[in-house]
Amino acid sequence: MTLHPQPVLTDADRDRGLRLLVTEAAYSGGAAALTTGVILTAFALHLGASTAMVGLLASEPFLTQLP
Repeated sequence: MTLHPQPVLTDADRDRGLRLLVTEAAYSGGAAALTTGVILTAFALHLGASTAMVGLLASEPFLTQLP
């Protein structure tokens, strides 16, 4: 499979691309859920993080959305 633009896109190619897009989105959402939020905060508390560090970790997902 090449990554060059193709002059013709078949219905099978389009359907495969859409399926792969949905699969990638599901894995991306799962990875984000595991690396942010409650799980990351609980892990930090388990490791003995300070309250300032826990606050920083809890605010990280919102800080990354700043323009």
